[in-house]
Amino acid sequence: MNVPATDIGIIASSTGSNRQRIQRLGRILRHAGNKHTARLYYLYIGSSNEEQDLLADISRDLAGVIPILDLEYDQDSQRLIHPAYQVLAERVLAYTQRKGWRSEIMAEIQRNLERGKLSCDWWLSEQNCRLQIQSASSRSERNYWVSMRLLVLASLGRLGE
Repeated sequence: MNVPATDIGIIASSTGSNRQRIQRLGRILRHAGNKHTARLYYLYIGSSNEEQDLLADISRDLAGVIPILDLEYDQDSQRLIHPAYQVLAERVLAYTQRKGWRSEIMAEIQRNLERGKLSCDWWLSEQNCRLQIQSASSRSERNYWVSMRLLVLASLGRLGE
């Protein structure tokens, strides 16, 4: 399959070829048109030869350049978890409760927090989140970015805690 450019990539199987890995990354990360963000989801099973052979090199080579989001699967709750993200999400939810926000608003924030867990949007700057809020094309999108901004504020310790 020939894919000249894309902004989302999902890799479910590894390759032993450096050339193929570089091509995959290049297609996703290449600047094209008005593309602002590229996302790469690399699915793997821990304690496998893939983790030992490939991902250790990728993590070391890209440290500080490309954020690496390590998610774990919790069998009991059947959900993906990210410990640092969960701490911040709990701070945001506690903040909304202290402020006495309506249950509908809190439920919307909780949905957005669950959705945001699978992206790196919570690593953006507060200013970047504000710009996303202003340029949102729908109420749902605006609410998502408001939730991400709350996570950013929680990470900076600026939720009035």
